[in-house]
Amino acid sequence: MDPVHVSLLSEVKSCSAGNDFWIGTLFTIDPGWHIYWSNPGDAGMATKVSLKLPQDFTAGDIYWPYPEKFDEENTITFGYREKVLLLNRITPPEKINGDSVKIDAEISWLMCKDICLPGEASLSVSLPVKKETILDETNTVLFDEARTKLPVYKNDWKIKSSRENREIKIYINPPEWFGDQINKLIFFPLEGGIYDYSMVDNFNKEGMNYIITLNLAGFIVDDPDSVNGIIYSDAGWDKNINRNALFLNQPIITITN
Repeated sequence: MDPVHVSLLSEVKSCSAGNDFWIGTLFTIDPGWHIYWSNPGDAGMATKVSLKLPQDFTAGDIYWPYPEKFDEENTITFGYREKVLLLNRITPPEKINGDSVKIDAEISWLMCKDICLPGEASLSVSLPVKKETILDETNTVLFDEARTKLPVYKNDWKIKSSRENREIKIYINPPEWFGDQINKLIFFPLEGGIYDYSMVDNFNKEGMNYIITLNLAGFIVDDPDSVNGIIYSDAGWDKNINRNALFLNQPIITITN
């Protein structure tokens, strides 16, 4: 039996014209195994979900919960263990022809422990078309849990970044309401091949600022002019809700001597 079991879930029992809903690809992963994030790191392969939608339905890109960092014999990778639900938001048209719809998914992944094995699956979910969208309460907890692990895009933290030679620093200044202590910060780059991944959890505190220090990879094709990624904080980023991941797209200020 494969160490990774995959299923395609819907958060709704029925869909309706013009009302968005969520579907999710659920990976249940045996102990000791893991699969990979959109940027797998130094090795591995990004997990892929390709959807075939009914006529005039649309879907955005995958909503990725924040990953974990794995360090295996000095090879740094990013991914998931135990369980992860990759989300897609589905938008139906203003008029749906027919009384049911079917969504197909082609899914591929790489699962690793002591060895790595490729996996693939073709799955589908069918939904009746009703006047109203009805939630499937058996799946609500899974979807809610996954959404809490999505990065927040706007908040009141002050963040800037600078570069000196091959070193990039991300300065994080907490808002006034923050009275906690950050004990763990990890920067997960959205793009591969730019940074030395062994440094992504290297940070210190100077005054009120938390500073993540990154090194550029040994060989990069283009110098980055911005820092794009997700920052994980064990203390969270939001005053009112528990969200541990922050999306970052920050221009880099170059320091010259």
